[in-house]
Amino acid sequence: MSASEVESAQPVTEKSPSPVEETDPNKVFVGNLPYDTTEDQLKALTPELEVVSVELPTRTVTKKTDQTTVELQKGHGFIVYKSSEDAAKAIELIGGKTVGEREVYARAALPPSLAPKRERKPKKTAQRSAASSASGKMKKKSKAKAKTESKPSGSESDAKTDSKEASPADQSESTSAESSAPVKKARKPVLSKEEKQKKLSEGVPSKTTLFLGNLDKSVTSKDLKELFAEYEPVWIRVPRRELPKNLYLKLKARNVQIDNKGIAFVRFKSEEDQQKALKEFENKEYKNRKLNVTVAIDSAAEAAAQASSEGKENE
Repeated sequence: MSASEVESAQPVTEKSPSPVEETDPNKVFVGNLPYDTTEDQLKALTPELEVVSVELPTRTVTKKTDQTTVELQKGHGFIVYKSSEDAAKAIELIGGKTVGEREVYARAALPPSLAPKRERKPKKTAQRSAASSASGKMKKKSKAKAKTESKPSGSESDAKTDSKEASPADQSESTSAESSAPVKKARKPVLSKEEKQKKLSEGVPSKTTLFLGNLDKSVTSKDLKELFAEYEPVWIRVPRRELPKNLYLKLKARNVQIDNKGIAFVRFKSEEDQQKALKEFENKEYKNRKLNVTVAIDSAAEAAAQASSEGKENE
């Protein structure tokens, strides 16, 4: 018998009587049983305890298709033990066990008047569904009518359009809005290896900045500020690994540290501080890595700017 036939069947008579009104302390209720559970399966739930009897209540139902009757289990059963102590143990033992593919549960057997009842949602009848669909259609029609009534006529719409076109204030507002739109920043061109080498060859050794190579990927500018604290660096840059913008924003939102490129630049107040730091940290180990510390190369433009600033200071 299929599940749909079971659901559509009408109960006629009860084969097994309901539990007696008096509570039996030796009796245990077992719920969520498959509809084909056997008495042996019920007894096997507590093999360590002595079972007096088992009961699998059934009901007689009539199929609507051919009006034949069939006996079906109710999906629960009762086990009677020798003592109330065994019944209490059985409730603990049965909880979480499975019969077939169902996880069953147990509790003390109660009279029908005290047993908890499942709340079933009322089925939607054809009359109710028709009424709801009709009311839905009426709502849609009323909304469409309201929109039509609120829509301005052609002459009114044209008049409004003409007034807008003739209004200089509106034109100025639209122009200002267009001008205030955000402009995307142009990306820096990516230099090839040859172009980078050429840039370095055209540059000049810096008088204040050191280049650090072979850094641990987790090093931050804060770490380097502490490392060179004795020489009071004025500027530190630790380039991070390049990532897609969306990935970078996700990692930043989650406070995930992004690895650096393994290099850094540290600028000092004077050439004297730069040279002292170079001597101290050249080939020094930091975070289990031997640092590659050299004088940084400034571009020709940077060198010229620095020279002009030094000249102004000396005047």
